[in-house]
Amino acid sequence: MPGPSLANKNMGQFVYTEAEKDIVVKLYHEMLVKDIAIRIGHNYDSVCHLIRRLKKNGVIRDAKRGYKPSWTEEELTYLSDNWGLKPTKAISRALHRTVCGVEGKAHRLRLRKVDSFYTYNLLSQEIGKSRMTLREYYRNGWIKGKKASWVANFGVHPMMFFEEDIVKFLREHYRLFDVRKIENRYFRNIVRECYG
Repeated sequence: MPGPSLANKNMGQFVYTEAEKDIVVKLYHEMLVKDIAIRIGHNYDSVCHLIRRLKKNGVIRDAKRGYKPSWTEEELTYLSDNWGLKPTKAISRALHRTVCGVEGKAHRLRLRKVDSFYTYNLLSQEIGKSRMTLREYYRNGWIKGKKASWVANFGVHPMMFFEEDIVKFLREHYRLFDVRKIENRYFRNIVRECYG
């Protein structure tokens, strides 16, 4: 929906009808401000300004504000099972929560991305080899990896390479690498140690 016309502006501020103000008050505790702005056809900044005015006048109170109810046991289980294995964005979509909300909950639960993984693209940047070369290493069985359970772009299940498998691969095949081309400091030090 397009925003209000310039005719609805009054000295730099948008003019709201009483019906629009009622909608903002009603939806404030249920929706994000950007979604409210889209719903009533005003821009985000003007809706924020209106909300500040309504708060100042006591029409809206922050105490009841909440985007989502408390976390359910199923959501907590899903989060702890997938944290570090799936991207945070994918977890947030599956749980219908914001990325910040998911990251905050994971932090409060003291979940760590111990099992962080690298895809072909990321690993090729980190160790200075092309994606095609990495595929050959994988096909030859030199580096272990597994297909992700989640789907990335174009319906493809990306390959995941875990840090411990990468380290083992680097130690066994360090002669394949030029230390100067390895961007990741940890991986670079492993190869350097092997060269002696």
